[in-house]
Amino acid sequence: PDRAHHNQDVGRCTLKMDHFCPWVGGVVGERSLKFFLQFLFYSMILSTYLTALMAFFVHETLHRNANVHFCVALGLGGFFVLFTLGMVITTVQYAGFGWTTIEQAGRGNSIHLAVLLPPELQAALNGSAPTAPPSAFSRGHDQFTSEIDDPSHSSYFSNTGTKNWPLRRASRSEYWRGTITYPLSLPTDRPPLPAPQPRTFAILETPPGMNPWDLGSTSRNLTSVFGTKLHHWVLPVRHSPCCDHSSDVSFYPLGPQFEDFLADAGLVQPLPPRSAGKESYARGSTFSEKRRRKRRLERGWQHGERPDGWWMEKEERRRRKEERRRAREEGRDGDVIL
Repeated sequence: PDRAHHNQDVGRCTLKMDHFCPWVGGVVGERSLKFFLQFLFYSMILSTYLTALMAFFVHETLHRNANVHFCVALGLGGFFVLFTLGMVITTVQYAGFGWTTIEQAGRGNSIHLAVLLPPELQAALNGSAPTAPPSAFSRGHDQFTSEIDDPSHSSYFSNTGTKNWPLRRASRSEYWRGTITYPLSLPTDRPPLPAPQPRTFAILETPPGMNPWDLGSTSRNLTSVFGTKLHHWVLPVRHSPCCDHSSDVSFYPLGPQFEDFLADAGLVQPLPPRSAGKESYARGSTFSEKRRRKRRLERGWQHGERPDGWWMEKEERRRRKEERRRAREEGRDGDVIL
């Protein structure tokens, strides 16, 4: 699964493994990172309290009877305060950026992702022509053919569909590494069963330093670890929300960096640039972005999910809007002529 690493100490793979900690007697991973952070925080508070208490005791008894053992205990207490404080700051910082300790150590490396192609592109790979209307995104683009050696993928990048169909440039992207289709081969030694629907994935390599699981803000990343309620942050009573793997899109929620990465790879259409008037209006608005009412996304659109056919529906809405605009312009021209 995503973000899983093998641990030699326990002899198995751990989901979202952070590190192996002998202080807590096991592996710190997906199900224990929240409790590990709470343990560090409360250990820091206890160490600070005991160190302050010992410092006051040494200060009161220093002029009467200097005991070297008390001074050593005070020094050890100060060491544990600094040690736990550094661990808390480092671990919270990594969690706020959406990294684990292992991922932070290999931050300069690239990650290979298998991205499921949309249904309309699955049909294009199988040789059927797309049925979606043309979009303005494809106007002015030259025709390209696939640079992948596999000839079965040539129909995906060639102009086999409607005129001015938006050609995909994924094979020319520097992040594109090929495709793979599952199931690889159907077994022949079993009773005849309905064949599973083949699914094609694009193999993409992220640029060094990119974190596709960064949710875009420190608060969202920390909420995915601690939860949304105050008592979830304070008390070790519930596992992290990131332990929920009910999404059909990814094992863990994907952030805005992943959306931009798909646009750069040519798998989705990038958002149109905002006009200067709208941008200046947004800057001069009296309502901040945080105070605006956030639209609650329906099921199928959360955490980077996209329902089947969403791209074709988007093109259909754009086409209807364009037709209404042309009809209004023709109506104005008719009124002027009369």
